[in-house]
Amino acid sequence: MSEKSAHEKPRFPRRVLLYILSMGLLFSAYLFLLVREWEQQQAQHDLEVVSSSYVAAVQNELSRHDEVLSSIASIYGASDKIDRTAFAAFVSAISLEHRDTTSFEWAPQVLHAERAAYEARARLLDDPSFNVTEAGSDGTVVSASQREVYFPIA
Repeated sequence: MSEKSAHEKPRFPRRVLLYILSMGLLFSAYLFLLVREWEQQQAQHDLEVVSSSYVAAVQNELSRHDEVLSSIASIYGASDKIDRTAFAAFVSAISLEHRDTTSFEWAPQVLHAERAAYEARARLLDDPSFNVTEAGSDGTVVSASQREVYFPIA
């Protein structure tokens, strides 16, 4: 043996080094894919948790508004004749609890044959300039055109 070869460190064959490097890269890629899948599942789970709370909140609000509409419908079922004053008294209490609702409007069904009498009664009781109106083609308020039924908001 020569003196040089006795002091040399044993060398791994190049194939062994490439094999170790390849296995390390494959293992790293496998771990990357596992971690990525786990993170995607976590993100999906977090999204479902957050979205379910939002869905529950929206459903709760819709239920509250549905209860209001049901109670307004119930007042009509309880009495044959509800007038503007009774309606206003009923919804004023509801408005205090439901501040997210901007308004409840009295809009009775008025047949064309009753329009003139309705307008006369409204002028006498509420507003001397009352008229059943609608938006004109240019957006201005005009007297409502003739039709079978009106739902005037007063």
